[in-house]
Formats: sequence, structure tokens, C-alpha cells
Amino acid sequence: MCLALVWACDRPATAPDPAPVNATPAPPEGSPAKPTPDVVPPAEPARLVEFQPASAEQDALLLAGKKALDAGDDAAAQRAFEQLAASGPISGTRASGTIALADLYLDQGKVETAVKVLTDLQPLAPPHAELAYVLGRAQKAGGQREAAIFSYREALRLQPLLLQAHIEIGGMYGELGEADLAAKSFLAYETAVYRYAKILEDADAHPTDKLKICDAFSFLPDDRAGQALLGALQDKHRDVQFAAAEALGEVGTRPMVPQLRALAETTKVDDPRLAAALLQSATRIETSPDDDEDRIGPKTLDAPPDGTDADADAGTPAADGGDAK
Repeated sequence: MCLALVWACDRPATAPDPAPVNATPAPPEGSPAKPTPDVVPPAEPARLVEFQPASAEQDALLLAGKKALDAGDDAAAQRAFEQLAASGPISGTRASGTIALADLYLDQGKVETAVKVLTDLQPLAPPHAELAYVLGRAQKAGGQREAAIFSYREALRLQPLLLQAHIEIGGMYGELGEADLAAKSFLAYETAVYRYAKILEDADAHPTDKLKICDAFSFLPDDRAGQALLGALQDKHRDVQFAAAEALGEVGTRPMVPQLRALAETTKVDDPRLAAALLQSATRIETSPDDDEDRIGPKTLDAPPDGTDADADAGTPAADGGDAK
């Protein structure tokens, strides 16, 4: 028989059990026992309200990456952007480098790596429209449609001028078999294009808003947007004219070329900078592949589609708002 058992048998029946050393006293009878506190996990880093100032090293890395891209050296650009994406502080410069890095990864087919580099930064950075947009593009490339739709919606919430997001959302809803939601997204796109085109054509609209709309339309091969850009070439603000001329070089069509060249001829004395931009855009249109079949949006739209209120789904670009890209 073990010694412990012998000791227990020899004790008086009424003797209390010895209390263990440093034991917590039992609660009084009828009182609830104090629960053992759960282990508190380490707090996640707080998301910033605004970007921190960039360091000199970050600015230098972003500049080096851009120069490498301009020189066609993607490998050198990737090295610079990778260093920038891993650097501190959480600055707008770091966000720009991370987005550029994700674009490079997507071009290389490294979809998971692109998603990771973006999702590593997103919880730390302030809400950022372009970051959300590129994340949506990466998630879509990886087949994560629901996540991509969420990211594109976040991008639109932060910057309504990212109009292509409506098209992306509608396309993915179509792939998911959600025909009604797809149609709603495409209608939201057409409504937004109509509304922003009307702002661009409004003589009294704020020129800063018009500049942002020109920038947004430069990404849209859309006939309604193109017509509004043509009209903006006659705007009373020279900066708006110049922005419209540059945008047409990205999304203009061949039937616009004679008008661009004629306007360049009439403005070459008074505004040689505008004339040069018009000629450059005309040349770019003439030398670009003819991809009119890939154009999106309404071909002609002089009123909100199907009686829809054009103000319903589109925000107004604030004069002091963020980047349109």
C-alpha cells in the first residue's frame, strides 16, 4: 500500500484536508465563483486615419521604381517596389509602391503574391480607393469573385469616379448567375457616366471637378464619355481643355481625329501646348488597334436610361477630394 494511502487512512475522520500552499480561498457558500479570466490576444495594429509622412528613402525608392518602369526594366522596378512595400512608415508613397508592385505581380501571373502584398498593407493603411480597386482586380484574377465584388464596392464608396468598377461587378455577378444584380450594376455604370458627362459639359461646374472627370474618363472606352471629352475641348478653362485632349488620346476613336487636328490648327498660335496635345492624341488614336467592339457603356445616351434618376447611384467628385485614379 502506498504511503499516501496509509497516511490518509491513519488521519482522524474529522480532520480537514490541508489547504494547498498559495491556494485561492473558496468563495462563500451561495456566491458565484469568480471566472478564470481568458487569455487576451495581442491587439491588432490600429488602422491609420491618414497616411504618415513618407521618409526620404521611400521617396527615393518610388522614384527609382518609376524610372525603371519608364526604361522598361521591370526587374529593377520590382526590386525597388519590394523594398518600398516592406518599409516604414505607412505613407502614401508606400501605398503607391505597393500598388505598382501588385500590378507587376499580376502581369507575371503571380496572383496570390499580388493579393498578399495588398492585404498585408490594407489593414494598416487609411481607407484607400485605388488600393481597394487593385485588390479587387487581383481577387478577380484569382477566382475570388465575392471578395472581389466587396473590394470593388469599397473602391466605389471611397471614390465614385472609379467607374470601371461597376462593369467589373456586373460581369462577376453575371458569372455567378445573378442576372438581376448584374443588370443593376451595368445600369449604375450608365447612370454615373451620364451624370458625370453632364457635369463636364456644364459651363458653371467647378474646374477641379471637371479635371477629375477628365482623368476618370481617360480609362473608359465609352462613347458617351468620349463625346463629353470632345465638348470639353471648348471649355473656358485651359487646364480642362488640356486634360480633355490628353484623355482623348487614351479613349478617342478614329472618327474624332479630323476634329482634333482641325482644333490643333486653330489653336497652335494662341495655345501651342494645347495644339501639341491635340496632335499627339490624334496620332495615338490613328496608331492604336481598332478595338471599337470592346467599347463599353451606351453608344448614345442623351437622358438617364429607362427613366432612372441619374443622381441616384453616382456621387459628386468633391473639389478637394482624392485622386480619381
